[in-house]
Amino acid sequence: MSFGTKAKIMMIGFICAATMTSCTINLSDLKNPVDPEQVNSIAETIDNTDLTDENSVAELAVELNDWGELVDGKFQSAHLERVVDGDTIVVDIDGMDYKVRLIGVNTPESVASQEYLDKTGKENTAEGKQASEYTKEVLKDTDTVYLEMDTSDKDKYDRLLRYVWLELPDDEFDTYEVSEKMLNAMLIKDDMAEVEIYHPDDMYEKQFKEIAERE
Repeated sequence: MSFGTKAKIMMIGFICAATMTSCTINLSDLKNPVDPEQVNSIAETIDNTDLTDENSVAELAVELNDWGELVDGKFQSAHLERVVDGDTIVVDIDGMDYKVRLIGVNTPESVASQEYLDKTGKENTAEGKQASEYTKEVLKDTDTVYLEMDTSDKDKYDRLLRYVWLELPDDEFDTYEVSEKMLNAMLIKDDMAEVEIYHPDDMYEKQFKEIAERE
């Protein structure tokens, strides 16, 4: 990280304090690399904000808190590449493609290989194709998603295990926000997937079950 990037982060931290937000940035605690473009974008936003205007300061505080969630490693931004099926997508992280399997949900098969189907006794179904089309429709205008890890990093097929957020939440454990902003939960809410929890990856088990019971 360049001195310029560090300086800008320090400036952002100062603005957080000045606006009385809870955004705290500690360089030594960062789990993910800081994207200089993100830092420059936030710095430009600060430059263009009228700090004497209460509404402008409030909007800036929201942006700083969202950015703070990203840099402290809780969420990882990724570029959406494509949808594999209802509960699997491909993303680009730092120039490398990764398959991501959504945690806590299961949609019927739609594009599984014959070898996999023979091994598991499953079959590709019309319901699976419907779930796949649903995920494609939800993500059709999405470039960036926000990945959240539970306990396990990958499954036995070397896919990242993640909760996939379309927007950063204000309160990630609020059931309504989960159902409106997280792809995993949206699939449950719209009856495209069943809740399927494999411990220890159970951070949102309560919220998923609540959403399923509402339908």
